[in-house]
Amino acid sequence: MQSLKTKQDFNLVYKKGKKIYARNFLIYILKKEKQEGVFLGLSVAKKVGIACERNLIKRRFRALCRLHYQKLESLSLIIVPKAGILDLDYKNLEIDFLKCLNFFQKQQDR
Repeated sequence: MQSLKTKQDFNLVYKKGKKIYARNFLIYILKKEKQEGVFLGLSVAKKVGIACERNLIKRRFRALCRLHYQKLESLSLIIVPKAGILDLDYKNLEIDFLKCLNFFQKQQDR
């Protein structure tokens, strides 16, 4: 899994990607056929919490992406957590994350 690094990479996913809303976060997903691997960008604002809480959120999302790597192949993701995400435990976060991925897969199959 690689990370989105430049502003141009983020802007491409923001503009051309599909926006999927969950209860406590937002995911932008862009599928590229020629792309190898998974590109992940995390945008955690200061309003979400203090630095150690923001880092916890980023660690959880990276762990979810590693755990479900096969479902994310050839995708670019940007995850934007909302302020209430710290109230969500890891298992419910995983459930919401998988719902978003399944919704995206169903949209692609049409």
